[in-house]
Amino acid sequence: MELATYFIVLFTLQLMIILQGGSSWWFNLIWASFFVALFLGRDKLYYPPDHPHAKLRRQNIRLWLGLFILLIFFNLYFSIYVATQHQSAITSFFTGQVFKGGSAWEEKRLAHMAHINQSYEHVTLKGTIRSAVDIDGNRVRFDLRVETINGAPLSQAEKVAVTHFVRTLKERERYIEVQRGDEWEGVVDLTRAHPARNPGAFDYRRYLQQRGIHYTAHVRDLGNIRSRPGVVDQLLNRADQYRLKWIGQTEALFGEQTASIVQAMTVGYRDELDRQVLEMYQQLGIVHLLAISGLHVGIVLGCLYLLLSRLPLTRETIYLILFLVIPVYIMLSGWQVSVVRAGLMAMAVLICLFFRLRHHSLVGLYVVYILILMVNPYYLYHAGFQLSFATTFALITVVPKLYPLLPGKSERFKQAVAVAVVAQAVSLPVVMYHFYSFSPLALLINLILVPLYSVVYIPGAFGLTLVSFFSLDLIRLPAWAYEESLNLLHRGLEWLYRLPWATVNTGQPGWWWLILAVVLLVILGRCAELRQKGAVGLVLACFSCLLVLQPLLPYLDRQGYVMVLDVGQGDAIVIEAPYRREVVLIDLGGQLAFYQEEWQRPSRTFETGRDVILPYLRYRGINQVDKVIVSHGHYDHFGGIQGLLGHISIGMVLYPPVMPQSDFERLWLTRIQEKGIPLYHVSKQDHWGNNEIQFLVLHPPLPQGGLVKQTPNLHDYNLVLWNKIYDTTFIWTGDVEEPGEYQMLDAFPWLQADVLKVAHHGSHTSTSEPWLAQIKPQVSVVSVGGNNRYGHPDREVIRRLAESGAPLFRTDHHGGILIVIRPGQYSVVPTLQADREQVQ
Repeated sequence: MELATYFIVLFTLQLMIILQGGSSWWFNLIWASFFVALFLGRDKLYYPPDHPHAKLRRQNIRLWLGLFILLIFFNLYFSIYVATQHQSAITSFFTGQVFKGGSAWEEKRLAHMAHINQSYEHVTLKGTIRSAVDIDGNRVRFDLRVETINGAPLSQAEKVAVTHFVRTLKERERYIEVQRGDEWEGVVDLTRAHPARNPGAFDYRRYLQQRGIHYTAHVRDLGNIRSRPGVVDQLLNRADQYRLKWIGQTEALFGEQTASIVQAMTVGYRDELDRQVLEMYQQLGIVHLLAISGLHVGIVLGCLYLLLSRLPLTRETIYLILFLVIPVYIMLSGWQVSVVRAGLMAMAVLICLFFRLRHHSLVGLYVVYILILMVNPYYLYHAGFQLSFATTFALITVVPKLYPLLPGKSERFKQAVAVAVVAQAVSLPVVMYHFYSFSPLALLINLILVPLYSVVYIPGAFGLTLVSFFSLDLIRLPAWAYEESLNLLHRGLEWLYRLPWATVNTGQPGWWWLILAVVLLVILGRCAELRQKGAVGLVLACFSCLLVLQPLLPYLDRQGYVMVLDVGQGDAIVIEAPYRREVVLIDLGGQLAFYQEEWQRPSRTFETGRDVILPYLRYRGINQVDKVIVSHGHYDHFGGIQGLLGHISIGMVLYPPVMPQSDFERLWLTRIQEKGIPLYHVSKQDHWGNNEIQFLVLHPPLPQGGLVKQTPNLHDYNLVLWNKIYDTTFIWTGDVEEPGEYQMLDAFPWLQADVLKVAHHGSHTSTSEPWLAQIKPQVSVVSVGGNNRYGHPDREVIRRLAESGAPLFRTDHHGGILIVIRPGQYSVVPTLQADREQVQ
């Protein structure tokens, strides 16, 4: 088993190097470690022929030779797989056929690839649908295996992610009966998927590439749909239909919220799950109760075994039935990695039981691990894959050694505590790396809820739904009791979730932290194996200190950070003072939603505060925003408050000297005050700061008579701030216009700045020549939405900035723009890798 574990470690390191495109010397290091380990174990390979362990010597030689051959095989296999995945037949089609021949072919190829990476390619695609069709409001999504483009066949079929925003109900209804395996043809805009536009955000391009998809297609005109599913497609479609029937039955049996939770626990369907409920489970560290895993598979098989054992069936027959049930359940649960892992391991165990073979859980885990990665090696980077295998490995190897060392007489209680401690310790580094937070209450909550869900809620969800297919009336009362008790439990969880210390945003740990955490976990397992109770306690204490250290690191960092987030057509700037002495958020972004009929509305709409700002704050490990500064009340600067209020602590809100001018402003300013957050109106000459960071309000002046009650143009009262971090100066302009610029030039003749936030998204109403002449910026930044309907930034403004000599960074081109400030210097680093210019 030690040799098998060593092989898995080398296998994983080798795969990581291949996927990352690492240099050859990393491979040399792996092979060197292989031969070093072989040399250290050489005494087991040189027993004389008459030695009692001579047979073991031959076995060891065969094992090492097999290990050597397998590593070479997997190296070749994954190298070929990755090279194939990174080649696109569609790219070859355009570069090799459309522009084939001619002396200028290379120039045309490069020009075309630059075009298709930045804009759209108008083509007709024809192929086969390779996924379930997802219909959400007026949006339809599916994967299409493209066979022809503009009538010409591809050299090799390739998958494309298709999105169709249908315009009419009739057009939407055409997709209702569409299934996997049907032939689809339509005119589309073909383009590359967008990468993550802000640090810590979801990288859609990488997600698709890991599924072998290089392009996305937005439908312009739907052509033909023809049904032609094969045998395998029919089987998968039937599984989809049964899954939908199950989902419909839960909705008939329970209320909306309970039904969505039952759907998640039983068949892994989370599309209808309330976003706040899902976030609560994630932040409290109990989302595994909703994500189908070995726990759910074990409960299904255990309950089924108890039922079958009451019938006159042999054990072999029961094992066979359970074996056949597992792939059906895997299909019904949507082929989730954790279910596949648990299901394949259970099938391996059942085979061993059926044929009465000796088996070891760890061997089964390793075999399933390799099989899944051979199907798709990019699963190695999926959070669910890492959590599933790392936790299962620790439960198999550490828990049996750890629980006897715990105090107490109850074996079951000690096992439950050991399982909870080990599972939490192993999962925490993975959770913190991918989700940037953890809950100090997670261990206690899991100790209570895992047994409760295992005994009551998960079996109840399966049992009640199954019986409801025969008679809804028969189980109305049990279903009501189930729902009421679950609602009561959720109210308790919501109370815990609202506690200020219930979740801690840690930020994404560095590699040194992750390596140290893994080393401590390995030492913990070794100490448990040697039954060193004191050492186990010491390692757990060190691991706890490591957890506490991660969120404290920003308070030891002398650098300041300014992030101009890409929020589309809006502003949102996060400022972190050196040593995290203050966190300031200037404006909150916000995108107006256009009117849609009920059938057009998606189940979940985009919200800037929740979907852009909050993830970035978690990524940076920010648990409190000391000041939220709203330049003015327009929606593209204030709308994001909806997703932040109640989800992160806010110290105070600073607002211009103007009364609310819209119903939206009135509503959310009232809610801010109801939360007990101080609201202050600031104006010209107001200032605050310390030795490292200072702020000064430049505009507007305080109106005579107090706050302005009514104004035809909010931009006249837009807050403008001068900001200094160490020796680097900034001007945050909001949407101030030329009259305001002239007022500031008159009032502050000394005014200059190293970094200028271009006002009003680059509108022609701002950024005048006199303003630029006095400010003399070294760098200019504009927050603007791609292809916006206003034509921002204006060409004349771009010309003025170019003539001023200040490099222009745009969020529509560069994504989020990070400015790192040190004493005497600063650097500007855009998020998008393709445009990673850096200004010192």
